[in-house]
Amino acid sequence: MAPKGQVLKLQLHLSDFENNHYQTHRLTLVQHPSETDRRLMFRVAVYALWAFEEPQFTKGLCVAEEPELWTLDLQGQVSHWIELGQPEPKRLGQACGKSKAVTVYSYQANAAAWYETQADKLRRYDKLAVYGIGEAEGGPLEKLLNEGTEFTAQIQDGSLWLSCGDAQVTLSVPCLKERG
Repeated sequence: MAPKGQVLKLQLHLSDFENNHYQTHRLTLVQHPSETDRRLMFRVAVYALWAFEEPQFTKGLCVAEEPELWTLDLQGQVSHWIELGQPEPKRLGQACGKSKAVTVYSYQANAAAWYETQADKLRRYDKLAVYGIGEAEGGPLEKLLNEGTEFTAQIQDGSLWLSCGDAQVTLSVPCLKERG
């Protein structure tokens, strides 16, 4: 029998000055047994960046055909496909065929180098935007999980500030490829 994921219930108090979105979101995430706390917290961070679109967490790691997050239109079609990591160009091409917009967030230290090696293949996808998430100022992002389940997030000037309890981190989110 395969190990089950851990269910986490979080509150995210969000002030997104860039999209004029101020709301508390109650999030339920399932942490796959192979998923690190760091990756889980990047999922929360990316959710915060797109919360104004009301994205949904998917089965992600458990289902290869789904991204980590997506936004569905009223007919249930994928309007925004959001990936984490450094997916293969073929996967991103397939995602562009299924969605109106695709966004990738590479949270690895070599995000810019990865994009440069894939740039020729990825430039042809007009629906695709690629971002790197810089190293967290204030310590590792996963330390926030040790502080509790109630998070505060602020988005302004291309940066994301996250806090929980006494821990706080700031992430830069540089754009590596714009849509269109």
